[in-house]
Amino acid sequence: MLRKTIPVSLTLIVIMFSSLFIGTAALNPQVGIRAVGTVNYGSPTDVTVYVNFGNQTMTNAFRLGTQINEWRWSLITANQELRDACKELNLGFMREYTIGRFQPCKSWDSSTNSGTYDWTDFDALIEFMLWCGAEPIITIESADISGMTGAGVNKLPDPHQFGIHCQNVIRHCNEKGYGIKYYDLVNEPYFYYTPQELCDWFNIVQGYCYAEDSSILLSQSACHVPRFFDYYVDHIQGMKWFAHHGYTSWSGNGRETDEAILRKAETLEYMGAGDRMRTPKEMREMWYAKHGEWLDAICIETNMDAYYSEATGTDPRMQQIFGAVFWAEASRTRILQGARGASWYEYCSYDLRLKGWPEGHGLGMINMYSPFERWYPYYVNYLYGNNLAEGDPIYESTSSNFEALSSLAWKHGNNYKILLVSKTTSHTTVSINGFTANNVTMQLIESTTDPDEIVGSIKTQTISPTSPIQLSFNGYCVALLTVFI
Repeated sequence: MLRKTIPVSLTLIVIMFSSLFIGTAALNPQVGIRAVGTVNYGSPTDVTVYVNFGNQTMTNAFRLGTQINEWRWSLITANQELRDACKELNLGFMREYTIGRFQPCKSWDSSTNSGTYDWTDFDALIEFMLWCGAEPIITIESADISGMTGAGVNKLPDPHQFGIHCQNVIRHCNEKGYGIKYYDLVNEPYFYYTPQELCDWFNIVQGYCYAEDSSILLSQSACHVPRFFDYYVDHIQGMKWFAHHGYTSWSGNGRETDEAILRKAETLEYMGAGDRMRTPKEMREMWYAKHGEWLDAICIETNMDAYYSEATGTDPRMQQIFGAVFWAEASRTRILQGARGASWYEYCSYDLRLKGWPEGHGLGMINMYSPFERWYPYYVNYLYGNNLAEGDPIYESTSSNFEALSSLAWKHGNNYKILLVSKTTSHTTVSINGFTANNVTMQLIESTTDPDEIVGSIKTQTISPTSPIQLSFNGYCVALLTVFI
């Protein structure tokens, strides 16, 4: 029974992440990808989930986002279905990385500290984001600005020239009425500079930015790297949010197993090649301890794996049912750590089962070519985007076997919701306690008989209500249960 009375008119939504393979999926322990063959689900796993809707533990701040690469933009503008599919996700924000066609400054005169600007594509992308209902985040980059001293990809240009350029970008956005709040400066410069070099450069540029508009929020994308962030805490000026990147795996050192990737997703402490990273929780707590301010932490670029080669392509699991499970778990972790958001990189791309260049490159959630198939992670973004909002109360929930299945409970509007992430390929029976249901409807995202399939879908079916609710799954899947009580 619930410890708090809930009106009969309210509904309870339960989101479950597991999968129902029937045909193939044995793990290869060396490379962590599945080989075709007979499935061995192993011993059944029984999990009990308890939810206490009478105990609110926190308030949600988290929203999901994505990014559209400049070389995909012409496909977006040419295809209404791609545009509509993005809007349907109901994303909280989208990132504009000002490089290539999205770089508004086409040339710079260092003798006069002035540039020549073409805002056409820059504006078009922001207007598309706003049409989708997403809040734009802008990474101001120096790449592709000819004539600016020191400009280049991941490079720190002359801080005074770049500061004036930032003023121009901020002024333009304000004049257009875009309402941009979040800006970060230069993409991933931490590969080339020391913490002091980056901090000293930022401290000059931020003065120009806030002189243009003191209400904006500035960051730099190195916040997840401990040696940078720890230095920032003591020395940086004008840091108002924590922009960071987070690729869970780096298959350039060999593809990790499903289990290894999921363990990383549960804490966010280790990313890429196994380097220790600052988590959103750590960033916020360390900053608060020093400065007495709670700042937003947004992972503006993230996915399961960042590695690509012409020989192997990109790890295809991120578009398969496992990619949905990974994204559900990583997002759940960020929610509980108080993160403001995370952006799946990228929105559309090639099918990652392909090899070579450019076909094997891209980390999208939807096919950029007709018939624009929506891959499994698309539906995870859809479920989160349409069922979780900033300000939703998060409640106490527990799972008896966290490594097999994790849980999250919240209220969205008049609906109570429970998120379950099944992280095992075994048969799993789930017993959900804490309420008595009158009827249950389930929206199910499941794999086909081929676990390497990437085209997802949502099926709806009615579940017999019991107390507790009993469910059974074969491995990874995604289900959204609406429980009327």
